[in-house]
Amino acid sequence: MSERVVIKKLISLLPKDDHKIYIQVAYMLPDDATVRREFGNLLEIADNYPKYVVTMDEMQSGGNYKGIKQISLRNFLLAEDKEKTVN
Repeated sequence: MSERVVIKKLISLLPKDDHKIYIQVAYMLPDDATVRREFGNLLEIADNYPKYVVTMDEMQSGGNYKGIKQISLRNFLLAEDKEKTVN
């Protein structure tokens, strides 16, 4: 009998003003299964802090999946206020 091990990578940031944001990092989101997997970790969090999926995909930057924002790595790194990056 084998057990399935699921490794989830999720970053939670607590900036100096004590306001938390969650970041999921993915290279690209080429299909629906990948989208569900990458956004799924954030959907499991039951609070209302901002949640982002950061990818290398410039074309889909600014998108939204069930209230979670997708942003390109470039735009995320250049943004001074992470909460206003894709509004």
